[in-house]
Amino acid sequence: MQALSSVPTFLAQEKILFRGRSRYRCLTVVENPVTHTRILYAGNRLFVAGVDLRTGFPLHSPYFLADLFVPKPKTLLFLGGGANAVPNYIWRTYHPKQIIVVDRDPMTTRLAKLYFHLSQEQGYQIIHKDAYEFLIGDNQKHE
Repeated sequence: MQALSSVPTFLAQEKILFRGRSRYRCLTVVENPVTHTRILYAGNRLFVAGVDLRTGFPLHSPYFLADLFVPKPKTLLFLGGGANAVPNYIWRTYHPKQIIVVDRDPMTTRLAKLYFHLSQEQGYQIIHKDAYEFLIGDNQKHE
């Protein structure tokens, strides 16, 4: 009788692409060739964001329920960007006029550029600021 491995096979295949600390937290980016995913974790394996490398589709995202309410968004505001997986996917898929991502941590933006193909096109704006502070001063309408 063989002993069961304590680590599932798909987790054992993960390759660490980045491990470091931002001003706010520890961050790790891993890639798994078995599941074809790239994931950003914070702290001790807390899922922040991830993408399917074959399709670019964000993992574990409820934002696509928005299709039922606003099928062709024009301007979108995201509070907290993480790896920017969802805003980036919406930018490429729906081509809104503007996306604003407010994230206090510049390190996550750097990781999004390096590992998650963050769009750097005009109209896709990232603001490094606390979300509450941003909302106090923002009077623009977002969908």
